[in-house]
Amino acid sequence: LSIQPQVDTEMALAKVQRYTQSFPFSAVLPVQPLQYLPTHEGGVEVLFLRKKTQDKGSVDGGMRFFIIRLDETDKIEIIVKRNSKGQTVSKSFTEKIVVKAYCDGIAGEVDERTGKAPTEYVA
Repeated sequence: LSIQPQVDTEMALAKVQRYTQSFPFSAVLPVQPLQYLPTHEGGVEVLFLRKKTQDKGSVDGGMRFFIIRLDETDKIEIIVKRNSKGQTVSKSFTEKIVVKAYCDGIAGEVDERTGKAPTEYVA
């Protein structure tokens, strides 16, 4: 993301972090049980959940969103890494839906359920 002209870099970073940590991931996948937790560096960890059994734990993979300010530039980078730990069936379709909804939301291209995008700070 590019930081808008005349916008403080730290303010833009904080707005993107706040948007990411408050993004309604559960509204994107209402049938998929999940848990999302803010991380200490401003990102978020999304865990896909399932009913725990004797053979399988309750975590069925997930995703981690990292929000990084690129040094010496007016750019913010968002990195999403998948976590396949605990997956017995690939969640690539589910992950694609989450990433697309997030990208559409932060660009301000979706409805009010995703919250107000920080488009006045970044583009």
